[in-house]
Amino acid sequence: MLGDDAAVNDLYAALESMDSTFVRAQAGLRCDLAQAHLARGEHDEATKQLKEARLLASRTGSVRHRRRIERLTRAM
Repeated sequence: MLGDDAAVNDLYAALESMDSTFVRAQAGLRCDLAQAHLARGEHDEATKQLKEARLLASRTGSVRHRRRIERLTRAM
């Protein structure tokens, strides 16, 4: 379930074990984390994840991730 403790822990575990060269995948994972934190009402952590996701999405030029980031930012 989105925002569930186990789900958030799994997302962080995936982030820690991810190959750092997978920049686009990391941007998506940080979007997932931001969405999970928003579901939990943890706006500061969601903001932190969105900031990182935005930087990564800009590096890769991912339009899909940038759109998702903007949607999540508006949801805050």
